[in-house]
Amino acid sequence: MRYPGGPDETAAVIRNYVWCVQAFVVCILLVVAIVCPATMADGKLALSPREFSGDPATCVCGRVVVLRGPVEVSTREAASGKSKAAGRSKGKELSLGKKIEVHLLGGNTLVDVLFLDAWADAADQAKDAMELGKVYRISGGTVVGQTPKYSTSRLTYFMRVKPPLGVNTVVHEITEGPWTDIPLHHLFADIASLGRVTDTAQA
Repeated sequence: MRYPGGPDETAAVIRNYVWCVQAFVVCILLVVAIVCPATMADGKLALSPREFSGDPATCVCGRVVVLRGPVEVSTREAASGKSKAAGRSKGKELSLGKKIEVHLLGGNTLVDVLFLDAWADAADQAKDAMELGKVYRISGGTVVGQTPKYSTSRLTYFMRVKPPLGVNTVVHEITEGPWTDIPLHHLFADIASLGRVTDTAQA
């Protein structure tokens, strides 16, 4: 391909053509990255807390901004008629076992906060698998369809870790990619609600 201006002009036209093609390819890749959800190495669709619904083909991604426990949780059974008659209004204290609570932040609003809990052996396993401030993708937990108590999450569901970790519930740290841009702090956290671990199993 030659142009009247000589070799220099021909080279300039070719360079401009190559640059235009490269710019077009970059634009296409950007559009695909924005429109198409990210897929992790294991083939699971990576979703934010507000998008996640527990589908086995998906995982939820976010930064751990609250990590409480494990703590021993107990409750009291209802007092019997005899106890009330004797002036003892409180029933017998019952142990519910160990519990851990996690807030997973996947965006910039409170509807991007997913509440997770784990009980008994799963509490210890979750504590070992997650660290405050780090970003993780989590799959295989049980999605409970109710709003968690004493949580700043505005979602109408939460996740319960299903033991053993690595088999039923899988937790992997994310160290690169767009998920690592999630804020390093909890959003609009209410200190009173963050400091309390409920004694309700929330089953």
